[in-house]
Amino acid sequence: MTVTHRVFYWVETTSGLEFQRIEPEEVARHHGVPAKELFTYWQREIDCDEAVRTLPRTLFMILFFALMLFSHEMIGNTHSLERAIRWDIEENANFAVNSVGTFAHKNLYDVNSFADFYSWFRLGFAAIYMPQSSSVSEGSSLSTAALSAREKQVYRDVNRKLGPVKLSQQTAKATACDNFDLLQAIDNTTTSDSCSELGKDFTIQPTDFDVGFLDFIEDSNKTRWFSFLDDPSDKITQLERSNWLSAQTDHWKISMVLYNPDFDILTLTDIHFLLARSGRIWKQITLMSLKMRPYANLWLLCWEILFFLSILSILAEEVHQIITGLMSERERRCVRFFLKYIRVWTLIDWASIIIAFTLLGLWVHTVQERHALQVSLQTLLIPCNSGNQAQCQGYQDDVVRMATAAGSLAEQTTLVSSFYPFCILLRLFKTFTLQPRLAVVSRTIWAAFVDLVHFGIIFVSVFLSFVFMAMGFFGRAIEGYSSLNNAFITLFRALMGDLDFEAMEAQAGRFIAGLFHLSFMVTMVLILLNMLIAIIMDVHAESKQSAASGATVWEDVADYFNRLWQRRAGTRMSILKAKALFTASAKQEAKNTGSAKSTDEREVITVAELRKRVPEMPMHQATESIEQSVVWFERLNSEEAQLEVLRELRQLRLQVAAGSEKSQAREEELCSISVETTAMDLHQKAHELAEAMNEMRHSMEVLQKRLEHFEKPSRRASHALVSWRTDEETCPVDTMRFKELHDEDAPQRAAGSKVPCSSSSCLWDAKQPMAMADDAMLVCQGRMDELRGVSRRCERANSSISRAARPASDQRPDQTSSSDLFARPLPTSPSGSKGRRYPRSSAELRGRDPPRSSVSSAPMTTIAHKVYYWVETTIENEYKIFQPKDIAYRHGVPAKELFTYWQKEIDCDKAVQTLPRTLFLIIFFALMLLSHEMIGPAQSIERAIRFDIEENANFAFNGVGTFGNKNIQDVNSFADFYSWFRLGFAAIYMPQSTSVSEGSTLTAVPLSTPNKQIYLETNRKLGPIKLSQQKVTKASQCDNYNLFQAIDAGVTADSCAALGKDFFIQPTDFDIGFLDFTEDMNATIWFSPMEDATPLITWLENSTWLTSDTDHWKITMVLYNPDFDILTVTGIHFLLARSGRIWKQITFMSLKMAPYANLWPLCWEILFFGSIFTIFIEEVYEVVSGLLATRVRGRCKCVSFFREYISVWNLIDWVSIILAFTLLGMWILTCEDRKALQVAVEALIATCSSADQNTCQEYQEYVLDLASDAGQLAGQTSLVSSFYPFCILLRLFKTFSLQPRLAVVTRTLWASFADLAHFGIIFLSVFVTFVFMAMGFFGRTVEGYSSFHIAFVTLFRALMGDLDFDAMEEQAGRVIAGIFHLAFMLTMLLILLNMLIAIIMDVYAETKRNVPD
Repeated sequence: MTVTHRVFYWVETTSGLEFQRIEPEEVARHHGVPAKELFTYWQREIDCDEAVRTLPRTLFMILFFALMLFSHEMIGNTHSLERAIRWDIEENANFAVNSVGTFAHKNLYDVNSFADFYSWFRLGFAAIYMPQSSSVSEGSSLSTAALSAREKQVYRDVNRKLGPVKLSQQTAKATACDNFDLLQAIDNTTTSDSCSELGKDFTIQPTDFDVGFLDFIEDSNKTRWFSFLDDPSDKITQLERSNWLSAQTDHWKISMVLYNPDFDILTLTDIHFLLARSGRIWKQITLMSLKMRPYANLWLLCWEILFFLSILSILAEEVHQIITGLMSERERRCVRFFLKYIRVWTLIDWASIIIAFTLLGLWVHTVQERHALQVSLQTLLIPCNSGNQAQCQGYQDDVVRMATAAGSLAEQTTLVSSFYPFCILLRLFKTFTLQPRLAVVSRTIWAAFVDLVHFGIIFVSVFLSFVFMAMGFFGRAIEGYSSLNNAFITLFRALMGDLDFEAMEAQAGRFIAGLFHLSFMVTMVLILLNMLIAIIMDVHAESKQSAASGATVWEDVADYFNRLWQRRAGTRMSILKAKALFTASAKQEAKNTGSAKSTDEREVITVAELRKRVPEMPMHQATESIEQSVVWFERLNSEEAQLEVLRELRQLRLQVAAGSEKSQAREEELCSISVETTAMDLHQKAHELAEAMNEMRHSMEVLQKRLEHFEKPSRRASHALVSWRTDEETCPVDTMRFKELHDEDAPQRAAGSKVPCSSSSCLWDAKQPMAMADDAMLVCQGRMDELRGVSRRCERANSSISRAARPASDQRPDQTSSSDLFARPLPTSPSGSKGRRYPRSSAELRGRDPPRSSVSSAPMTTIAHKVYYWVETTIENEYKIFQPKDIAYRHGVPAKELFTYWQKEIDCDKAVQTLPRTLFLIIFFALMLLSHEMIGPAQSIERAIRFDIEENANFAFNGVGTFGNKNIQDVNSFADFYSWFRLGFAAIYMPQSTSVSEGSTLTAVPLSTPNKQIYLETNRKLGPIKLSQQKVTKASQCDNYNLFQAIDAGVTADSCAALGKDFFIQPTDFDIGFLDFTEDMNATIWFSPMEDATPLITWLENSTWLTSDTDHWKITMVLYNPDFDILTVTGIHFLLARSGRIWKQITFMSLKMAPYANLWPLCWEILFFGSIFTIFIEEVYEVVSGLLATRVRGRCKCVSFFREYISVWNLIDWVSIILAFTLLGMWILTCEDRKALQVAVEALIATCSSADQNTCQEYQEYVLDLASDAGQLAGQTSLVSSFYPFCILLRLFKTFSLQPRLAVVTRTLWASFADLAHFGIIFLSVFVTFVFMAMGFFGRTVEGYSSFHIAFVTLFRALMGDLDFDAMEEQAGRVIAGIFHLAFMLTMLLILLNMLIAIIMDVYAETKRNVPD
């Protein structure tokens, strides 16, 4: 009987030989190849040629673009020139000169006041850019000489100055104050619009990009010009005398133009100073450089021509493709053509063309601007050289304006040029898709696109939750978390290993910082990023396997040049031409026969037929095309054939099992034969048994033929092969294609239950596919042995029945009865394991209906279908694929499956409804958090105050008093504290006279009372400064009083201090904030900012205000910023540790006094709490409706309902509701405290304005108490707010669980929970062991290992890559530190963490397989 071959589907062969391998040459010679497969091979050859042609062209286009970019931008020369200018301004423009004038201690970035700017301008910038005499080396006997005009024009020996220096400023725009009542109470001279607009304020250090794109509205009345030919000292003094800079100044800058003749580059340099509303002065240098004659070297033009020729060739190809496509369409069906033409790769080609010509237009415009600028420069030099300063300044203004415009255009051109390589990259990927092995990456990305999108939703949601938490915890003190975009980038850098843990630790304390770091790294790095790797690796394995049969790049290149050589020699025909001729011939034939379809893809094409269709094709090429089509088809489909072998083995085993069951049934019937049974009945039974025996013999013969042609399976086939099932153990199916694995468990599988899996039967070794094939053959051989045994027994039973049909007298007395015959046990397995069935190989996986010739026509019993378990079918159709519509109409569906589908639809609707609402809940919460906390403004103010105290409050001055060598961190004794307090802090916070710049001829004058009240130009001081201390708490008994008394006889038993509050390491802001401060009221001192503090500080020092019994002392001051409407309580803490070290720390509490001055915070609150209220209503409705539904005969079964209702997700909902309303209550209390605080501040100001200082101090004490209470409540509110995103994150996971693809992550975590828990026990045990080892080795000198919880966090940071090996090496030596580091990294990182990845990847792969498409 003839059947279809299982590989070459167009070849007919004998039954039993359908898996026998046929040589491709034989197939091509005798059977030909279908037109579809021929066209597939031709398309592969066309793609190969296209890839070989396109890839070099795209690489050359990259090369030409890079050379053009380098020639245009002059990147190396520009970088060198700009770095030289920047370095000179930053390093050489210095002030705060020592007594002999040989060294200046401060530079540009130490300009923190207006006086500092004038000092830097006079002594620093003017000295390097506008020198009037020559420089003489230190210690030289030479004297300085006046510079000539030409020498004054030279800058840094090689650059030329063009025109004068321009000094300009922008005034802050006035606007209404948020809290004018409080500001007027502080300063009654102000008006309602005394505050500045905050739209352009920088809360953190601006970048060059920020300043470069900042609008600068110049105040022309305050523009000043400085000629480099004249001495600028008098003009600078005049600026200082006229208060050219004031609190209303928002932005001022110095502009200068330089020209480098060696590089032919013109550079516009701007030195920017920005006065933030917090009082901080930001400094930034921006440079714009232009090549004045871009075509001085013709190589640039050469690269341009080559690059744009490449672009023109792409344009010509696309236009040709459109024209030919439109011409080939009948009846000019343009829409159909363009729908076919518009693809991703086509859009990429057009995008690269359009952007390239946009670049060309921008470049032409830039060249025109530079030419106009050069003309203006030549015009400028005439009046400037002749001494006409007024005309020179006018021309210089035009030059600066034109240079700025040309520079902005050049920056835009550079920006577009920088993005253009991405278009070329996409074109490269287009080329890669044409070559199978190069297409692995793009196919992997495309195949994983859906999974990556769903994973991205989860990843971004979780990441944003951590961003909001980080802003709440660390936003006040760390610039990187002061705004959403900064926090996003900072946390992403932390994800890549760039984490500033010390700053987080200083702000929020070691416990919260460590907890946040631990949870962030475990969730984002160890779980989600490893899951991302699992997604990509899973898809990459499939993509790589599909490309394994493809040719390599070098093989394609060799084939291309071979075919090209043959075409040039005239022995080969172009495939495109052959394809066109073949199609034309088919169309003509269809036209002649009247067929509607021109080409039948199933038509088998032989060499002769191909030569007939394409007469011009040489014989060897036609033969090669047919043969190679067969070869490539076999290469791509041989794996499917191997899987077919496995499926056939499975089907045959089922047939054998069915035959065995029939024979056993006959045996049971024979055993029940009674004496009255007639001979006719016995003959009928024997006949039926003979049919069963013949059926088994036929099955055995077919199985033998299959085994003869069973070849070595591929990786997938071998992988399927080991997924067999025994009585005791069942392995999961690898892909959805192999659902047929669980034969008896089909109803359970359809119901969603799981079958236990044993690791011993699930193991797969990719290196031993042949061993797997051998196992399968042994299984089949064992089954055949069993069949032979059953067959022999059937023969004996048949002969017994025949004898039983004879007369009773013919039987011998010793004859064995049929019951004894069939009482013998069945043969055991080949291994001899009694009572165990043979393993079912993966041939059982996907059984198709076998050919009719291989199935007996004997009647089959009905069994359940292996997929649709409620459908009864014959054994030969149990794996048949039915249409779901047929199943629905003929057999219906179980109620359970109907309810499952309905639940899926409900979950889908709920997911679509809930996910956007939860995302909006996050957005509303984030906006409410930002408006409540004022993180950016508060951080800006606190950083400005901290910077001023740390950088400008100095002591240990040089001989001329221009520079203090020590700051607050150098306070290491009581004398240091008094020095710092007198010379440092009092000088910046309680000045009594104006500041005069260094080198100025002006004299300091006493400050007026309103000016004494101002701090950092924009802040107001509220009340006096409080200096308080806490005495040490005495211990009841010294630990070693006898030794102590022997050393010092004057001590008593309680002379030692209690160590409960002592700090062994540097305390953080969080530690200080939660530290109890028991104030010694008798030692409290008040300092008025209106009076000179020097006498009182001297009295403190003489009276030994600080003693060894002092445990903690601090300076407290209150400031108010009217622009931000923020009141800040600043505490400068000094803690005397029992080790003798003095710890220093600065803490802040900032409060927005009028939180609802802007209605946006109220709007976000309403939206957020409205969302929470809807969740609350839903939960209450669910509870009430559930209770009503459980009422039976008037009684409510509450216990049963709540057992069903109380789940993890419902608890999360209720926790989020309770926390949200807790936040609302805390926020209301905070607002009430702030109102009371504002009333107290207004009363304080009114009291301190009078002469009653005692009452003023009492009010200040009251204000500090209120501010402390309000600040603590605000801190607690902020802490709860920072943790609340975690509840929203859990709600997001609840939403994700409703959508199958989004639920992959949650299901993976839940499925791997047990494994992760057991792994966590091992991981923590080993990790804690290393923690104790690290404390023993390095705890004495390395601060990070001085206590258990600090060592735990430090080692976890080391696990993430943040390891201070040098400190470990210094403490324990290179050998011990090296051994510890090696052992820790090998054990924890290379072994245990990789094991964690393996656990997640294994569970993820299984979870993904169960996700429906």
